[in-house]
Amino acid sequence: MNPIDLSLLGALLLMGILGFSRGFIGELSRILAWILALVATFWDIPLLQTFVRARLESRFVADIVVSGLVFIIAFTIISLIGSLCSGLIRGTVISPLDRVLGCVLGAAKCAFLLSCLSIMATCFLPLSEMPDFIQKSSLVPYVIQTGDTIQKLLPKSLQNFLEELTKKHEGSTEKILENGEAVEGLAKLEPKKMEGEEGAAYSKEQSTSLDHFVEYAQKEAQKSSPSEVAPPAEQSKEKETEQSSDDSSSTEKNAEAA
Repeated sequence: MNPIDLSLLGALLLMGILGFSRGFIGELSRILAWILALVATFWDIPLLQTFVRARLESRFVADIVVSGLVFIIAFTIISLIGSLCSGLIRGTVISPLDRVLGCVLGAAKCAFLLSCLSIMATCFLPLSEMPDFIQKSSLVPYVIQTGDTIQKLLPKSLQNFLEELTKKHEGSTEKILENGEAVEGLAKLEPKKMEGEEGAAYSKEQSTSLDHFVEYAQKEAQKSSPSEVAPPAEQSKEKETEQSSDDSSSTEKNAEAA
């Protein structure tokens, strides 16, 4: 047995112990509480919806709050009813039978949840593509087989959705491995060395052409970049020369006019 088998057995044992402590009635009431509470979240309760929507701006957030409140209230009420029924049975003649059946129901609930998880897992990754320690497990095939049986009992629309999801991710592991090998191959590529030159990656002609290309690219970048602004000192000198030229031209015009 490998660690996966030990983990599965540990989960079954833990849920069985919890079921034994709660009893059959208590365990059944918790299962019904979850199911009925989830169903109750889809009920329309106009009074509660109006009360919450009046205090929240977003209608979407208000509906989420209403669904959460309905779930909590329904789950609490049904759980309390189950606890009361379980308390009435304890101390009676059928109490040992109730605990044994609770242990069995708890383990069965754990197996059901594991099978549902296997349905989702195999949709994205088939058993043949899973790691070796999972394939070598003695209990995983039984869990997957139980999941397949549960999947056949689902509505046809949900079965088609799961089949399409499985086909969509079919061979995804092989594609990932192929892409990884391709990337590793590209990373290992090196420039071909010229004959007669040890350690030289490029020939002299190739190096010269690369240098010319870099120089050409730098010149083009300088041409395309905006011209630099002259420093303040140079700008002031240019202004003084312009003013002196304007003054000289004005004096010449006055002399000609005189």
